[in-house]
Amino acid sequence: MWHLAIFLGSGIWKLVLLLIALIIFFIPSCSNEEGAKKALEHRGYTHIEITGKHWWACDFGDYRNTAFKAKTITGIDVEGSVCDGLFKDGPEIKFDDE
Repeated sequence: MWHLAIFLGSGIWKLVLLLIALIIFFIPSCSNEEGAKKALEHRGYTHIEITGKHWWACDFGDYRNTAFKAKTITGIDVEGSVCDGLFKDGPEIKFDDE
């Protein structure tokens, strides 16, 4: 048990907790405004407004999450997120449920 006391008393556990917090909160919070706008324009959306991030809108493996408001080709207002990850072929558009 003395090795556990050294680990907890040395301050290393604070560094480990800080790294875990960085991974959980900051990596999924990356956004790609330019890439999201290109993806939406490519699919015919207009009047695109980037609104930030929706923290829980994308899947676990997605490292980019960009929230938006836009109009469809038929003029309907939509809101959602553009999600992108390492193992995807391209950005994925997810819409907010109303």
